[in-house]
Amino acid sequence: MIGWLMCMLACTGSAGGAEGAELVVYPPSIVVAPNRPANYLVRLRTADSETDWPGAIRCTTADPMIAHVEGMQVKAVSTGTTRLVVEAGGERIEIPIKVQAAKNKGISFRCDVIPVLTKSGCNSGGCHGAASGQDGFGLSLFGYDPDGDYAAITRHWVGRRIHHALPEESLLLKKAIAAVSHTG
Repeated sequence: MIGWLMCMLACTGSAGGAEGAELVVYPPSIVVAPNRPANYLVRLRTADSETDWPGAIRCTTADPMIAHVEGMQVKAVSTGTTRLVVEAGGERIEIPIKVQAAKNKGISFRCDVIPVLTKSGCNSGGCHGAASGQDGFGLSLFGYDPDGDYAAITRHWVGRRIHHALPEESLLLKKAIAAVSHTG
């Protein structure tokens, strides 16, 4: 049956030439975001079965400034809506695409600040991660206690390490950019 159907498609150049055959695209609508492409499938549906489309497929987007096609994926370019345009065997299907904005997760002390302190060696055993810390400032060894480290930086000696009213006067920032001497 499939061999006959493929022959009919090759002979007629469209799925419409085979009785009851149609071009189908999955999913029926696509949602993508930056760094989160979406896959799609192009299939041939008959009364009895459904298989991969046997011939050439042309896939584009109606607005390449919103999204574009790479292989069998739709990738985001900017937020908005457009359509995936699939042309095969003389048929054309358009699938709606919605491109969502990337979600701003904000800054995380545990995921963004602790790794900087660790990479810089600030929370190592030879620096502020030592059992008694250094120069009156102690951090947990390699950031094992992020809550304690957050408290040490933001709550101990209020206004010294982090200056809420004048962030540019924060000792943590001044030492990091070498605006004041740092013995480490």
